[in-house]
Amino acid sequence: MPRFAGTPWTNPSKEIEVYQEPNDKGVASFHYRLNVAGQKGRPNRSMAAEFRYSPAHYHRLKKKYPINDPCTPPDEIMELAQRILSRAKDDISKKKKYLSSKKTPTLTVAADKFILKMEEDVEKGLIGQHKLTRYKGVLKRYVIDYPLFNRKIDEIDTHDMIEWQLWRDDYWVDGPGMDIDAIEVERNKKVILRTITDSERRPPAQQTKVKEKSYINAVFEWASLPPRRWCNGKIIWKANIDRVNTTPVKKTAHFTSQEWEDFSAKAAKYIETTKSNTPRGRMFYYRRHLCFMFAQLMRAYGLRVAECYSLVGNEVYQVQENGRAVYHLAIGSVKRQDSKIHQREIGPAQDQIDNANAIIKALPVIYKEAYGIVLTPATPLWMQEDGSQVKSFYRVFKTMLEQCGYLFDRHGDKRNLTSVRHATFTHEILHGTNSMAVIAAWGGTSEDELRKTYNHAFKARESTQSRPSAFA
Repeated sequence: MPRFAGTPWTNPSKEIEVYQEPNDKGVASFHYRLNVAGQKGRPNRSMAAEFRYSPAHYHRLKKKYPINDPCTPPDEIMELAQRILSRAKDDISKKKKYLSSKKTPTLTVAADKFILKMEEDVEKGLIGQHKLTRYKGVLKRYVIDYPLFNRKIDEIDTHDMIEWQLWRDDYWVDGPGMDIDAIEVERNKKVILRTITDSERRPPAQQTKVKEKSYINAVFEWASLPPRRWCNGKIIWKANIDRVNTTPVKKTAHFTSQEWEDFSAKAAKYIETTKSNTPRGRMFYYRRHLCFMFAQLMRAYGLRVAECYSLVGNEVYQVQENGRAVYHLAIGSVKRQDSKIHQREIGPAQDQIDNANAIIKALPVIYKEAYGIVLTPATPLWMQEDGSQVKSFYRVFKTMLEQCGYLFDRHGDKRNLTSVRHATFTHEILHGTNSMAVIAAWGGTSEDELRKTYNHAFKARESTQSRPSAFA
């Protein structure tokens, strides 16, 4: 710390002192000492440094002034001292652990240094190259190139990150990326040019936002650790701050009763037209046939897609109802983030009993004929050629929808396997006699969730029930 030259200048609150170093030339730069309460890392409350407060003042303040005793700084020095004091108090009010006289880098510089550190860690074998590639791509394009991050890292707050998130959401839509046709990417330690597709020119998905947020906060956390201590750590902000600026969530379309009957007839005809005697043709034919049966079983029992995939042989059993055999299903619990699904044992919808019985009786025959596999209580209900569980019918069902002209509904919403469950519940609400509680229990959901999802169907049902018929 520089030595005092005579009596320093002190502001009225005694919180800042300004002084010069003694020398034989009679001129010297000004220094300051802060005495601000609240610095947890400095019990004596003091901090000293030269007047290198900001680049804007450096060209003026690097010059030396005549030494006087007592110290009599010019007006520009006293004004700057007051600004330094105000900033110090503001930093402490933000719960900074301590004030530092070290030069704090901008977030842009800190991110660049963080990348260099990661590159060193890759060379040492501490992290993998793939991790560096992911972080480097995000930080260089969306952080280092962001103009407003050319500010000191400890000055960046939640409001700044929200502004950045909005900029990032529009980057490829009408932001800087709008005029970019290709970008350089690193593949196997080689830099290649990758074209930006039209599907990429939209706001990032929620999962992408959360991932990019973690990359940026990794920079803040690294910058907060000793010996750097440039900031207080990661910043908390909501990655999905504005639904308008995110990818719109389109609802899944359903089938009306008439549409489902028409689709079923067309799909069965389409499958038969694809029958082939070649090994590859047979494989695809039976795959389509199983997918069709999968959708029909979902429609009969109102199953979720994941519930239907997870069924095994011993979860299908036969009971007697009104003198006829009916197959029931024992549904296990399926993990979901948005709802709690209870285990339950259910039968098919009343108008789907014959259809459900026919499907379950046909499954063992199909497996024996197609794959030479015996369906047992221990095997999955939906099997591939090697006897393993089917992972997905997504592409097969999508092709079936396209071929039958049912991929989109009249509003332009796309159908998928979830549409089959929606068709079941819409039909039960509109044309069935069961109460909301019974339907919710049958579907393994709550009454509130059922009402929220199928509000349009309940409103139509209530409207119909409230109107007295002229022909009653």
